[in-house]
Amino acid sequence: MRMTFSFLMFLLGLSLCAADQPKEQIPDIDAIKESGNLGKCSVSVGSVYCWRDWQPVVEKPGADGGSPLYIKSNLQIDNSTGSTGRISWESYVLDVETHEFHLVELVDKKGAPKWDGRISDSEVKESELMTHDGPYLAVGRQVILVFHLKDQSGRILWLKSKKVQIKRTD
Repeated sequence: MRMTFSFLMFLLGLSLCAADQPKEQIPDIDAIKESGNLGKCSVSVGSVYCWRDWQPVVEKPGADGGSPLYIKSNLQIDNSTGSTGRISWESYVLDVETHEFHLVELVDKKGAPKWDGRISDSEVKESELMTHDGPYLAVGRQVILVFHLKDQSGRILWLKSKKVQIKRTD
């Protein structure tokens, strides 16, 4: 059974201005993969696109006049071989140059209601996630989107995107 649902990234904090180190020890970033298993759930990070906007009207402009970082990403959770459970997670933008983590809230691009983290057996959830409220990182900088996932049994999975360069729109 394949179903598409929208969901919301849960946060443990909301600070987006300063770097936020994950509360749990992060493994070596080079050892983190784009997909993995959390119990019997298969989870994967799809394509990521990051940009800052300099359109004529910019909401919450930074010191350079540009918008906060916009991020768009795809995430899939496949529980087709698992049992009912709950998953929670945080998402971070890793600045490749400074090695700083910035906690970001990603929401369903379509603005659909928040997902409560429950996943049924034989269920597949996928969504296009987005934020318009990331950190004010420089255009051209390389970043990696990092997910820290945890299931109801306390198992942890770290996932990352490929490196992407922050683009500029005018």
